Amino acid sequence: MRHFRLPPPVPVRAMRRPGSMPLVLVLVLTLGFHVWQARAATGDPAQQVPPAACFGMESLPPEDRQLGEKWLLEALDKEALYTVASTLKPASLSFLAGRISVTQPTEDELNQLRQAARILATWHCGHDLAATLIPGTVVAEGRRVVHAVFYRKAGVSGTISGFPQVYGAAGIVAELPAGQVLATMELLPPPLRHRAWGHLLGYPAYAVDFFASADEAQRASGDSSVKGIVPRDFVSVPVFARATNHFVWAAPKGHEENDADGDIRRRAAPVLERYRQLREAHIRPEGEGVLGLVRAMLCDAAGCGHLHPVASAPAP
Repeated sequence: MRHFRLPPPVPVRAMRRPGSMPLVLVLVLTLGFHVWQARAATGDPAQQVPPAACFGMESLPPEDRQLGEKWLLEALDKEALYTVASTLKPASLSFLAGRISVTQPTEDELNQLRQAARILATWHCGHDLAATLIPGTVVAEGRRVVHAVFYRKAGVSGTISGFPQVYGAAGIVAELPAGQVLATMELLPPPLRHRAWGHLLGYPAYAVDFFASADEAQRASGDSSVKGIVPRDFVSVPVFARATNHFVWAAPKGHEENDADGDIRRRAAPVLERYRQLREAHIRPEGEGVLGLVRAMLCDAAGCGHLHPVASAPAP
């Protein structure tokens, strides 16, 4: 595919009640929602599916399957691992990107979008993990950027519930379908867009606040050049591909690692280590074997769609 590709690693820029109901009903609904989240994260049998339905790329035409397997391995080697194999990142964005003309889309561009959509439609496991295409608001040289995004439905809902003021300001509540939420967020104006995406991408709250505030300050100054960027440092969590610049967030200049940074690092380390072991066992020298790899991460004798205990356990 010529236009859809994995973008090269780039350091983060200048940073992606009327009425009421009875109390008993509120408690029942709240409890039900949290039980649903727990089942999605820990592997309740009702949430599991057979292996063939977990990243079922065998159903794709040969050309689509070959490309999809290549994309999937490259995505898992980077920050998308922490969405697929853990609860660290409710969503992962920009592991795959393409562009399409905003004035005269060619048939070739449209066919590439269709192919990407077909492939991503198979990137799901259980009733929680899914992937889709999100048309972006960025237009460069007359072409719109289109991103692939991995997301966990329970993670999206939980994040919205955790930051009601941020998402409520955009008209977003946890009861909306996760795919609709992701598409809506891309249309938000900054800095609200930065805050909404930042929390969903798994960044610490302090980093989300800093990035949004720094971007707002730069816009207010009218200086969109590199000189106008508020000074910053970066915090990275290692992925298989490299130690920096993938799962990464901006922090104030002179920042020293704090408890929030350390918590994410501690939770990420066993996920990455398990991935290294499974990757070595399943991926052949030619790069084949990714379906066996991803199913080993997400399946056992009872079915697929749950998370290994090491991936979903809270930090000590």
